Amino acid sequence: MVTKKICLVSINSYNELTGGGLYLRTIVSFLKKNNVDLTLIDKYSSKFIFDDKDFKHLSFTKGYFQDIFSRLLFLPSFYIPYLFSLMKIFKENEIIGFHNSRLGL
Repeated sequence: MVTKKICLVSINSYNELTGGGLYLRTIVSFLKKNNVDLTLIDKYSSKFIFDDKDFKHLSFTKGYFQDIFSRLLFLPSFYIPYLFSLMKIFKENEIIGFHNSRLGL
């Protein structure tokens, strides 16, 4: 079986104790069981409740600057200021997936 390199991007945090966090952990668990080479990109959280070492985990800060910058461009995602960093990470992966527990990215 060929191992795929997958990058999963989420607006939630892996450590959130919310429906979005639970949904994200469920997807990550499924991918890990299928021996996927996973890179998870999520919202930074100061709480580290779930500390898994089985995959690459990168967190980006959602702050005042990121929120204002994204809204000025009419793009409702705090990842916009990190676009070039994300593109660099995306090039290292074969599949890019977006997790969203809300209706819009």
